[in-house]
Amino acid sequence: MIRNIYMMNLKTLDALPRWERWYWRHHAPEVMRGLGPWLRRYQSWRAIPDREDLSVIGYYNYRWTDLWFTDFELTERPLVLTWYEGQAVDSDTPLEDPYGGGWAGRLDGLHPIVQSWVPALPEIRIDNPVPSGEERPAFRWIGLVRFPEGLQSGDRWFTEEIVPGLARIEGVQRIRSSRTLTVPDDILRNLSGQEPQQFAWERYFEIDFTNFKAFSGAAPALLGWSAGQRKLARGIEPYRDFVSTITLERPDWTLHDVKPNG
Repeated sequence: MIRNIYMMNLKTLDALPRWERWYWRHHAPEVMRGLGPWLRRYQSWRAIPDREDLSVIGYYNYRWTDLWFTDFELTERPLVLTWYEGQAVDSDTPLEDPYGGGWAGRLDGLHPIVQSWVPALPEIRIDNPVPSGEERPAFRWIGLVRFPEGLQSGDRWFTEEIVPGLARIEGVQRIRSSRTLTVPDDILRNLSGQEPQQFAWERYFEIDFTNFKAFSGAAPALLGWSAGQRKLARGIEPYRDFVSTITLERPDWTLHDVKPNG
């Protein structure tokens, strides 16, 4: 099983009701009509409100969506997004061809829609003991990272130093992480009329935690945030090389909630 994941960011709060209507009435039913025969799961989470500046972790403020498939399979070509009359698309979020290679995300620039593919079963699983015997309700931090100074050394740093350090933060209950998947060439060609390239991201992670104050203070410090350089450790720049969002545990809608007419 594999997962196709997306993150979305909106430029203004005024865009939120427009995009929620679009997602429910237009996009989700289109996805079902186009990809329904191949879909195993389809679920989406609203990001929690960013009441403090979370830009140091490349924060995406709208949605995280997760589509599960049995494997890479040739499907219908990507949907041509249908926008409804009056939707101010260009001013709400930057749109670019996600299959054409390159990545335009920047800390002081664009925050385009993020996409990647990851295995359904993670390669790293950490479950911290729960004294009460039952996990407390938690936030979920989901992120993607790439390593501009080199994949092998960067990935080793992240898995051997950062992940164990995150597991020790007060309130962290579980961690899941995997290397992202390489998309087969025939699938990439089916996704884009251009000559497509692999997606930018190299590692995926999910972390459930209960203490927001402790976590939001400790995680950027552990990642080596430098306010002077405006980067994390190892040359990693938020939004360019590191993107993430924070949700609650359960999706606010799933495959079974999508109606054919939206």
